[in-house]
Amino acid sequence: MTIIKFYKSAPLLKIAVLGFCSLPFCLAVGSSQVNAERILNPHGVSAMNIDKVSVQDAAKEVVKTDVAFIDVREPDEFAVVAAKGAKLFPLSTLDPDSFEQRSGIKKTQDIYIICRSGSRSMMAATALHGEGFLKVHNVEGGTIAWQAAGLPLNKAP
Repeated sequence: MTIIKFYKSAPLLKIAVLGFCSLPFCLAVGSSQVNAERILNPHGVSAMNIDKVSVQDAAKEVVKTDVAFIDVREPDEFAVVAAKGAKLFPLSTLDPDSFEQRSGIKKTQDIYIICRSGSRSMMAATALHGEGFLKVHNVEGGTIAWQAAGLPLNKAP
């Protein structure tokens, strides 16, 4: 089994196996899913604690003024198509420790998190939940499901 160390000061995916790692690489070098989850989730928060919502339910909630709606995809993905109203906070640079200060989103706010299909948003939701953001909601199916449901989008010209 590979020993993997989490660097708390590093952004979420800039973790270490010999200095660098992403989840697929960690798994490829022999870490179990439990160890990979421990890397991305050093506080032991289970994905079972994260509220999962449909795109239809999320669309009703994200229009409220006191709700945050974030997209954790990369800037190039976000530039092509994004759920209307979502703000970009790429998972690759997401630092749960300083998220409240950098984003202006309070730990007491509802936060709806979307990505392409729901996987990266679950990683982000789990990490944020571990830092005390207790009202995080993972948008199931991500932008793919949002688009397929015909919900409002921002598209590249």
